[in-house]
Amino acid sequence: MEYSTLYEQLRASALAHPKDEAARFENKTWTYTAFLRQVDKAARKLERLGVKENDVIAVSLPNCPDALFLLYAINKVGAVSYNIHPLTPPAQMKGMLEKAKASMLFVLSLSADRYRKEISLSFRLVAINPYRHVEFFKMLAVRLMSHSLKGISRYWMIRPVLKSHFVPANRKKEDDAVYLNTGGTNGEPKIVRLSNGAINTLAFEGYPLVGGDVRNIKMLTAIPLFHGFGLSMGAHTILSIGGSTILMMKFKTKDAIKILKKGYATCIIGVPALYNALLSRDAFYGPWLQKQNTAFVGGDAVPDSLLERW
Repeated sequence: MEYSTLYEQLRASALAHPKDEAARFENKTWTYTAFLRQVDKAARKLERLGVKENDVIAVSLPNCPDALFLLYAINKVGAVSYNIHPLTPPAQMKGMLEKAKASMLFVLSLSADRYRKEISLSFRLVAINPYRHVEFFKMLAVRLMSHSLKGISRYWMIRPVLKSHFVPANRKKEDDAVYLNTGGTNGEPKIVRLSNGAINTLAFEGYPLVGGDVRNIKMLTAIPLFHGFGLSMGAHTILSIGGSTILMMKFKTKDAIKILKKGYATCIIGVPALYNALLSRDAFYGPWLQKQNTAFVGGDAVPDSLLERW
């Protein structure tokens, strides 16, 4: 069944699969119940920040838990998530924010200071530590390496409003849910507007392409959430059907092979270079490949030779 918003579709999936694994990042997993709890908490933090219905909220993060929690939280409060590449140069970022009429920007704490120097102090920047949910020493290292963060809000310090004071927005399927940038191959990148209905329909139609028992669908998602392929197929489709998305902040062949060997992922989504990298390593081959269900490739030209090797 298709729902009006991304959040409603996620919530329905969480109610149907409360104890199943929804996501994995590094050494931590979230059940659907725990995942939805984090999304709801993030929505109440957005309420504290003053986010209103139809606001455009820019999110410039790699594939970390907060990037996914914010996607659904922004949707819940009725705003639009503008997903932007986290390596975007500050001057270009400023232009993108102005073009989209964004009211807020979430960035990595390590790069927040660079953006603060370029973007007016009247514009709200919120810094996120990508490891705050999972690994204490990595989280601490990022915090120590981050600059002073003057004039920047620290996401981990924002207190969510009380549940009793929060009222979710009443959005429709035709309303905008996500903004993405085109590749800019023919000039400046253009903003693509995706509605709730467009993304939900893709997720609904995507399940037959994945196939199999939903509890055995665990998608290794190395394609970023600022890419339509990664967001729609790698994350939302999987979370709409009761599967699990395995987030990789940056694809590393050695780490991906470890994930496959341990059986954490049964599906893969990636660009051709990802598959070439896996096929080039002897450690990739073994009996664990029998557990693989489906592989999706896109984002670039796919030569027949790669398909044959795979």
